[in-house]
Amino acid sequence: MALPYSLRRFWSALDTDLRVFLLGYLVLLPFFWAPLVFTKYLPGLDLGFHLSTADLLSKGVGPDSPYHGFYSIKNLWAPYSAHYLALVAIGKLVGGIALAHNVVVCLYVAALPATLAAFLSACGKSRIPALLAFPLAYNLCLHYGFISFCLSLPALFALFATLCHLLRRPTFSWTSWSASAASGVLLFFCHLQNLLFGLCGAAVLLTFTRAPWRRRALALASLGPTLASLLYWHLQTSFKGDPNEQKKTLAFAWQAVKAARVVDFLGGKRPLSLDLRERLEHVPEMALKGFTDLSDVAGAKALLFALAAYVVMGLLALLLPRGARPRPRFGLATVFLALGALFAFLALPHHLWAFELMTFFPRFSVLLLLLLIPLVPAGLRRLPWHSALLALAPALVLGVLYGKLVNTKYHAYRDEIRDFITVLNKVPRDGKLMGIIFDRKSTVMRIESALVSLPAFYVAVHPDARTMVPVHYCGMRHMPCAVEKTVPWPGPWMGNAFNWDETHALFDYYLVQHATPSAGLLGPLVSRVQPMAGAGKWALFRKGQ
Repeated sequence: MALPYSLRRFWSALDTDLRVFLLGYLVLLPFFWAPLVFTKYLPGLDLGFHLSTADLLSKGVGPDSPYHGFYSIKNLWAPYSAHYLALVAIGKLVGGIALAHNVVVCLYVAALPATLAAFLSACGKSRIPALLAFPLAYNLCLHYGFISFCLSLPALFALFATLCHLLRRPTFSWTSWSASAASGVLLFFCHLQNLLFGLCGAAVLLTFTRAPWRRRALALASLGPTLASLLYWHLQTSFKGDPNEQKKTLAFAWQAVKAARVVDFLGGKRPLSLDLRERLEHVPEMALKGFTDLSDVAGAKALLFALAAYVVMGLLALLLPRGARPRPRFGLATVFLALGALFAFLALPHHLWAFELMTFFPRFSVLLLLLLIPLVPAGLRRLPWHSALLALAPALVLGVLYGKLVNTKYHAYRDEIRDFITVLNKVPRDGKLMGIIFDRKSTVMRIESALVSLPAFYVAVHPDARTMVPVHYCGMRHMPCAVEKTVPWPGPWMGNAFNWDETHALFDYYLVQHATPSAGLLGPLVSRVQPMAGAGKWALFRKGQ
């Protein structure tokens, strides 16, 4: 069946590189959406904690809220708010925060290669290698539940793309200026870490450009709303237990980073050269970290081979005439962006406890691989139609195979937690639930404590005004909520001091993993709870007398 004339006319008006990219994009997108469509409970160490935070924001803390008296809601004009606000808004449309999360991740997976392609195009390079961002979307951060970090990746490339477009336009456009400003503010709402990297990256783009100084000044001004938002948040918020606000100073940050790196070096016993070499060697183990059989490591290595193939193709294609295709721009800037990500990966500590940052430097393994893609030579854009179609091969082969692998692993994870789902579905939708997890490891996911936040899915899949779970991360500076009264529960890692009588008075249900009702599991409550349901290692109890 022939396409409508208007569609054929639109398609033929697109340049060859964009048409080839769109073909590859439309082929790969279903493969990377499939795990999100067919897996209701997505993996993620912190995921349940973030879903419960969104539930708190959705229900509020008023007298009618089950969270009343325990938590308060802070100013949402802050980093990390984008994820929670999206969950609340979409959750009202689709009937629950859990499903809303799947929608958000679908949008993220679709946006990452699209925004990277826009950045490549703004640099005068081929969009085709941006298809490698599809497997990179299922990265370490996604599987750790660092969703705000994941969302900040497409926002980061949107900022770079719009800023480059603004700088290279022959005439100034308020539309381009507004797009750059909006991208910066969006990045602010997504994640502080990548916002700071993005501002440094913007400085690099403003420096290594042929644009006139007036245009550079206007482009810099487009970052004004972002800088103002960052300054406002910095001045209005404080760290817990920091009355003199020392943690907000650069001097404290510098000392904290140095002290944390000393820990990485085992107090000087571990040579710097060994530390740096091992970090570089472990990039494939970190970037796509996810599965216990290390298939993700093989996928990361295959991605590096595919990237190398594009570098070779780009170099060979430089022998072809450039014709009317756009001249490459920002070549030196893209080198410095990649070097910046490499420096962050090598220099930052593993954990930065002073700022409540865990698994810190490994996150930059993802950004490092993404920023290697713009280093593919611009010659790739010179390929004619048929050669450009052949150039899709590395990205398509890798994408199809890795997409099918992720889908298989997510199905295996779904099967692993099937007993949990069975028991969770039997919890009445009318009360407060506390989870106790004794075996937090997954047999599928290569993530420490992968199952620890599962009980928090209670409020995500049962959107009733009466349901509640403890909200774990409230009180941190970057979280949109604060603790008013400590919830009496042992905590996800069972390290909190609490009173069993207060626990019994507050909670209606107890979801226990690896459990039989014994004093070792529910303490003094063992004689005051009644079993309701059980499946495999999971058991559900209700409050008794």
